[in-house]
Amino acid sequence: MEPPMKFSPAACLGLLDMNAAPAARTLHLEIDQLIARLRGVLTRSDEHLALTARITPLGASGPGESRDVRLADLSQRGLAIEHPCPLAQRRAMLSLESPALGKVTAEIDLSWCRYRAGGRYTSGGRLVQVWQEASTPPG
Repeated sequence: MEPPMKFSPAACLGLLDMNAAPAARTLHLEIDQLIARLRGVLTRSDEHLALTARITPLGASGPGESRDVRLADLSQRGLAIEHPCPLAQRRAMLSLESPALGKVTAEIDLSWCRYRAGGRYTSGGRLVQVWQEASTPPG
């Protein structure tokens, strides 16, 4: 019997070429830099951390259907997202894009979910890996 094929979420979504960071950089350093960039963007516009992102659930058979979520919190310890219906998978790819941040994609491992009044949910967990593509200045 052949061993099962190893599922690579990043390869499945075509993200391997986005990882231009040197191998010596750690995930913590990448998250720190992302948080610093987010705070810089949000401070300039006087907004709270409330960015729209896309989440793509990752199951054993590959990626599921993507949907919009709201990134509610991001820190060294993990992230929290708000969404309108329960998420069936614990593993997912989360992506967001803005002119100031460029394209950021992260593999996440969700470990908790809470129902909120009004029919919304908040889920959270840890960042497994981050890919970042710098924004290109106009012109």
